[in-house]
Amino acid sequence: MPWWLLTSGGLPMAVGGTAVVAIRTSTARLASLVQQMNRMHEEMLRLSDTEEAIRPASGQAVPRTGRQLPSPVREIQVRDVSFTYPGAAVPALHRVEVSVRRGEVTALVGASPPRRGLPVRRDADAGLPPPAGR
Repeated sequence: MPWWLLTSGGLPMAVGGTAVVAIRTSTARLASLVQQMNRMHEEMLRLSDTEEAIRPASGQAVPRTGRQLPSPVREIQVRDVSFTYPGAAVPALHRVEVSVRRGEVTALVGASPPRRGLPVRRDADAGLPPPAGR
């Protein structure tokens, strides 16, 4: 219909051009508004997820009162540890003594049913209890 008005002279060319520019601008602005609404919706979802994560986390917070945490472990010592694989006649480890200091990486290597070494890394900062034995 607008083309008929332009070609028949019922609508001046300048007015028609202005209408086309206005329609294109409005379409672009509307598309931008829809994108901004989508972004806002995504941000609201993230905010909702964050609030849901904070609620249970607040119950896990370290209390301000109570006993002090133990000092960091500097070394883990294992003494007189023995281990026998199920079905094996002799122990793979017999009365082993190992000392691992914080930050060290230790590998226990030898013949074993899986035919591989056993890398052992104990991070003393994690406060892990010592394995069986003393």
